[in-house]
Amino acid sequence: MSVAAKATVNPFGVTKCDDFSDEEIFRFWIEPAGISAVHLLQPTRLMPMQVIGGKGSGKTHLLRYFSRPVQLMRQGSTRSPLVDRQGFIGIYVKCDSLNASRFSGKGQQEELWSAVFQYFLDLWLAQILLSQLPNLSLSVQEEIARRASDLFDEPPTDVPQTLEHLVGLLRGFQRDIDIAINNLPLTRKLDVRIKAGPSRLIFGLPHILGEAVAELRNTVFLYLLDEIENFNEAQQKYVNTLIRHRKGSCSFRVGSRLYGIKTSNTLEEETNRRGSEFDVLELDSHWLRAKKKYVDFSERLCIRRLQAAGHFSGTITDDRQKLRNAFEEPSSAHFYQDYTARLVSKYEDWERPYFRKLRDQLLRFAVGSRRLGVLSNDDVQPIIRRLQRPPYPLLEKLNAFLLYKAWAKRANLQKASESISKQCLVFVQSGGRKPSTYFSAYQHFSGDMLAQLTRETSHKVRYLGIDTFIRMSSGLPRNLLIILKNAYDWAIFNDEEPFAGKPISIESQERAVVESCSWFFEEARPEQNAEQVQRSVDRLAILFREIRYSDKPSECSLSTFSCPSQDIDETSKLSLRLAEDWSMLIRHVRGQKDRNSQRVDQKYQLSPMLAPRWNLPISRRGALALTAEEVNLIFGRAAEADFVKMKEGRIQRMNAPFKGGEPAPRQASLEL
Repeated sequence: MSVAAKATVNPFGVTKCDDFSDEEIFRFWIEPAGISAVHLLQPTRLMPMQVIGGKGSGKTHLLRYFSRPVQLMRQGSTRSPLVDRQGFIGIYVKCDSLNASRFSGKGQQEELWSAVFQYFLDLWLAQILLSQLPNLSLSVQEEIARRASDLFDEPPTDVPQTLEHLVGLLRGFQRDIDIAINNLPLTRKLDVRIKAGPSRLIFGLPHILGEAVAELRNTVFLYLLDEIENFNEAQQKYVNTLIRHRKGSCSFRVGSRLYGIKTSNTLEEETNRRGSEFDVLELDSHWLRAKKKYVDFSERLCIRRLQAAGHFSGTITDDRQKLRNAFEEPSSAHFYQDYTARLVSKYEDWERPYFRKLRDQLLRFAVGSRRLGVLSNDDVQPIIRRLQRPPYPLLEKLNAFLLYKAWAKRANLQKASESISKQCLVFVQSGGRKPSTYFSAYQHFSGDMLAQLTRETSHKVRYLGIDTFIRMSSGLPRNLLIILKNAYDWAIFNDEEPFAGKPISIESQERAVVESCSWFFEEARPEQNAEQVQRSVDRLAILFREIRYSDKPSECSLSTFSCPSQDIDETSKLSLRLAEDWSMLIRHVRGQKDRNSQRVDQKYQLSPMLAPRWNLPISRRGALALTAEEVNLIFGRAAEADFVKMKEGRIQRMNAPFKGGEPAPRQASLEL
């Protein structure tokens, strides 16, 4: 069957919920086990809230889920549009739809623009609020319209009699502002007549509605302002002022990207403080803390999309298994025996690349050392022979790694190889289940050794399977959807039948991951210092890569670093902050305790979405402790040569012959 004949609508083709209708927002909402949307947003609570998250964290979906149209879908048609138990009316507005950049410059004073913007925003929110109301009796509409007219300092000459007439009046006032701004290049004068004071409509209309409509008397009017990063600092100050001086049964939920909050000050230059004037829901951090729940959420998200496309139709348990089986992955049985055997199939046992490298290093650096127990060339072959375990290439790599560790400690390598060989045999005989120092080494470093083995045999380091994709997304559901979208498209291109026939091939998954990683890196471009930030991230990742693929990595699954907050230059601080704001780095709030001084350092993880770009791990285990000087060399404006010198100084301690490495132990012993 041709690709064209097989091609269907990609279940993951829509990755931005901006492209969803209200009905799709409702249909594709996923509520993971143990976390309700109401618990997250608390829509009936009067305390305002900032909803903060990286690009694709689900802010818009969450806020739109509480908008009035979706509210009505949730309660169904069996109840009155007003009489329900939800206790609030959600007034959703996407801030970029206001085109807020119009309200600045053009030769006009900022104070003038600020006043015009405030009036325009009030008119906008008032229209949206009134448009959410159902049909009311004419007498009630007349009362609301009449009292709303009194909110204006300059009452309309034609007093509105219905809600439709009132909305038309507000729209006309808004249109007058649009016309004045559009003609500003010609008139050079911003001719706008402000007919109502700041916030009077925003707080006044809910008060009128609560008194005029009995069912709304105890209702919270919830203004949902999404993507407030589109407002400049002065415009955000007005929103902060509304939050600080909110009245009656009104409240706010303000959605923003990590970098989007430009100020916490009000127009009066008072400072709104977290916990006093507002709460914060950090979606990324929330998911990173609740990893099991994020996995549950992600699986349900995928299954819901696939069910809607007609691929899955079973129970949630069955569909979870189908989801896992839909991706080709190498078996981890018997220490990845089948997979690694294919990797080394072109090599003889003795000439497997890791043993060839070890042999050359021993001949070059160790021969003649009485302390290392390598007196002549003839001592090298027995050492390597003891490390061999031909059916299990991954264990051979681990054995070589453990010998390198012994070498760095200046241990006797003959005795070390004997000990490693015995422990490896016991490990194999126990099926890898008996706790031991060898068992711990496998648990910690098998992923890195598998990556090294893959690279040394001229194969690609692979990132495969739904579990891997979920971990890569690191709390940002859009990242997961992007990977799956690309995997589906590549599967169709490769004449496969995704989610219907055989599992999506390793090749299609590889291409999808590479494409998704490139998309993420290009999208993560801060508005300022983009090149500096991306160069800094590149330097950090190169350092991680050099350590991971060294003879004796100092840390396992290295994707994280810690650093002091003092003595870091301003450029480096800015690069760190921007990298975090654009989700290239993930900051861990608890930090990392320094082993020597016991101070709590900052701790950051490189985004798992970027890991494939440098063949790095997606999991977080070991953390590399960086000094302030090293941080400045990576994230500051240091010359490339200075960074390389620092990197090579660190790496030489992890590669044979381990100059400047670990001191020899006082007693001859092997610590694995």
